Amino acid sequence: MKETRKKYDSNPDFDFMFITDQRSSPENVYNDLVEKQELKNTHRITNDDFNQLRQLFRFNGIPRYVVIDAKGDVMNDNFEMHNFEFELGKLFPSYISQK
Repeated sequence: MKETRKKYDSNPDFDFMFITDQRSSPENVYNDLVEKQELKNTHRITNDDFNQLRQLFRFNGIPRYVVIDAKGDVMNDNFEMHNFEFELGKLFPSYISQK
């Protein structure tokens, strides 16, 4: 999704955040991925904190894409990133029509 992130890098309406746990992402592998993918807003959290997120969003593996609005409300807890623009348009119809 590197190209999608680059395309929307300067968009003021949304941002991408990446969260993983220490067990699933050994530090050297994690650091390499962050560098190669030019990731911003990355968080490698404790296993306990990650398990709390898993319970909150009811997922078993990564990647998992969640859309949260500016108020902190979950808009989509299983966003289909492979079809980013179409799915974004379903959540924000006025955004797509303005492109």
